[in-house]
Amino acid sequence: MADVTIIYCRPCGYEKRARDAAAALRQHLALEPALVPAKGGIFQVKVGDSIVASRSKGHFPGTDEIVAAVTSAYSKAESDRFLRPRPFGPPQIPEQQRQSPLFRQAGAAHRLTST
Repeated sequence: MADVTIIYCRPCGYEKRARDAAAALRQHLALEPALVPAKGGIFQVKVGDSIVASRSKGHFPGTDEIVAAVTSAYSKAESDRFLRPRPFGPPQIPEQQRQSPLFRQAGAAHRLTST
């Protein structure tokens, strides 16, 4: 799962809002978001690289809005993970794993029993 990050403007006094949002995410979703101080009036909640909630033109997302946005992002990530197309054919085994002695022994044992 992707990490949750709350980026907030420390000089603007947004730290309390960030801590409140982090507490709500801990309470409702058992997540431990990273709090990242910044400058320039920023207040963003990110899941991975995606911004799911942010301050815009004076609007601050409330804790309920932030919890809903993170929940939505996580459920979308879960559904995308299961809906991703899978390749056809046998599984691809990395070259390094194929060269391991245990893999070669298992393959030799399989060839002996399958004939």
